[in-house]
Amino acid sequence: MHCSYILFLAFVCSASSSLCETTSCEISLLHSQSELEAIDISVSLKQSSFLRKHSLRSKSVREVHANRVAARARQDEYATQEPTLNPSVVTAVEAMNAEPDNLAVQMAGCEALGEVDSSSVDIQNQAASAGVIEAAANAMQRFPENKYLITACTGGVSSSLLFHQENGLRAGSLGILNLTFATYAANMDDPAVTSMGGSIGCFFDFVNENRAIARELGGIQLIIQNIKNNFHGQYSDWAYDPVLQSLYALSSGCWTNEDICVDEGFSELAIQLVHEHGTETKIAEETFQATKAIMSHPDDSYRQHLAQIGFADALVYAMQTRTSDQGQQDLACDNMGVFIGPYMAPTFREEIAQNAFDPEIQALATEAGAVAQILHTLMEVGGMTQYAHEGFNTDLDANYNYNADCMRALTSLATDNEANRNIMLQAGLAPFIVQTIQNTSGTTSAGPAIQSSGCSALMMLDSYDLTVCPAVGTVT
Repeated sequence: MHCSYILFLAFVCSASSSLCETTSCEISLLHSQSELEAIDISVSLKQSSFLRKHSLRSKSVREVHANRVAARARQDEYATQEPTLNPSVVTAVEAMNAEPDNLAVQMAGCEALGEVDSSSVDIQNQAASAGVIEAAANAMQRFPENKYLITACTGGVSSSLLFHQENGLRAGSLGILNLTFATYAANMDDPAVTSMGGSIGCFFDFVNENRAIARELGGIQLIIQNIKNNFHGQYSDWAYDPVLQSLYALSSGCWTNEDICVDEGFSELAIQLVHEHGTETKIAEETFQATKAIMSHPDDSYRQHLAQIGFADALVYAMQTRTSDQGQQDLACDNMGVFIGPYMAPTFREEIAQNAFDPEIQALATEAGAVAQILHTLMEVGGMTQYAHEGFNTDLDANYNYNADCMRALTSLATDNEANRNIMLQAGLAPFIVQTIQNTSGTTSAGPAIQSSGCSALMMLDSYDLTVCPAVGTVT
């Protein structure tokens, strides 16, 4: 066994001899905080929990750990069975409960909590029943000043929270976010700590209460400041991972906190990030998750401000890069439709998002080349690929439905605009939509949204086709 795992094995062995494995490396058990901090624990963390955290995030809200390949491989042998929680997680919780004051045991236990398969709601439920959330909270409360443990526990528990409202509520009620943000604020110069953004984002998914906790603690401001520190900032001209992790958090955290995101200058940062680093995996996609939240706020001045500072150009540029990146292309089209309007949809607020059609924004998007670029993406680019969505427990085809969202964007661009409609008709968009609806009807979960958006586009193009669309006035 490789010696890089000595520290982890030492932690585990001190908790339970049943977890020990034979190794050619000599294992010495460490128990005191001073002894632990004398070792470069950050190396261990970066090679384990942080590699997990750097993969997770959602369409409606962020990416966090896209589950480890090794964990998925272990699940394969049980593919024909019901989803089952990894036994090592249960053992870790038992060890943490048995020795609550042993820092080594708590550290190792929090690392092991990350073995929960976030792509399975059933397994997340089992993790909650096994006491994963309480174990992490108890460890953090006993060692609130130890940044290594706080970071490990925040990351470890997050895989049980991803897109799981009940588990997220439980974690927030136990004070985990309070301890996490206290550590984050005190260690803004430590990339290992400020790379917790993806894990923090898991707390926000579908949980307004946790977004409110972050608001009260100044957490959203801290996350945006981390981007500024690492993007032409005091710590780095460009540090990909701390910035991406912060975007993961904001893609969910800006919902209900849109005013903070705007006041802290995220709108300007978003456009700059896309233009300078939109070619890098996930940067534009996660940025657009947050800008969608901003544009969905009842205060339409947020949308108008984005228009004034060049958001249309940023959207088109993002579509011109990473052309086969399904997440990036879908979020660009989705944002374009919200940006131009008309747009009405439920949000995480009590109010329904209602953006009126804006002909001036449509003109900006048209001038930026949106019509030609979206037609190209929709009709000519094939073989879309999804990136870092492996750990999601949601329907990826339905959530990243670029066909439906790009058709909706084109409908907005065609509204009251004969020139744009003619370009679409000349490109053969109408028959393409009909064929796409036929190809996806009943064969994919994306089909219903494609039919709805496609038929709206066909109506706007005066090409409504009753062979694929319902009779006007009927409910499907």
